[in-house]
Amino acid sequence: MKDALKRLARLLLGEYAVYQVWRTAGPRVAAASSAMVVRALATADLAAPGVDPALAEAAWYLGDDAFGYGCYLDGQLAGVAFYWHGKRYARRHSWPIEADAAKLVHIETAPALRGQGVAPMLISASAQQMQTRGFNTLYARIWHSNTPSRSAFARAGWDSIGWLLQVNPLRLRQPWNLRATGLAKSYIRHKI
Repeated sequence: MKDALKRLARLLLGEYAVYQVWRTAGPRVAAASSAMVVRALATADLAAPGVDPALAEAAWYLGDDAFGYGCYLDGQLAGVAFYWHGKRYARRHSWPIEADAAKLVHIETAPALRGQGVAPMLISASAQQMQTRGFNTLYARIWHSNTPSRSAFARAGWDSIGWLLQVNPLRLRQPWNLRATGLAKSYIRHKI
């Protein structure tokens, strides 16, 4: 029955995605950890010997209007987070953000180091560093069923602020974004 409903939804809505949107505003205190250090990343950091391939593959997130951060656990790159802002993020058109805001577009923890608190530490500490750069509000979208990510953002002090449903009904040329914030559901048709 569940599979039949999914097939029907895909037929009517086309390709679709359901995300929960999270936000943090103002300084947050990162959980203290003497074993973990979070610092800005450069492309060379991701190409260094011994970097987990899952982390190295994320290097393309760097570039214009992007910032990357790495969480080092006992000197080893354990996780990465990337934020986009300005024109680079504007091309996505998925969730509107203010001029002094940025969106965390990708976070990844090395598979062997998952479950050790890397993600919440990386989210919290990188958010502080982004706010130091002048980005007052930060956003992220998380796939609706990604419980570990939702938990990591909650542990880092972020707040869930709404939902984003991206659909392409009847395979139209331009997909739509449907947004719901808080209890009042305001749906906005928006080109991607």
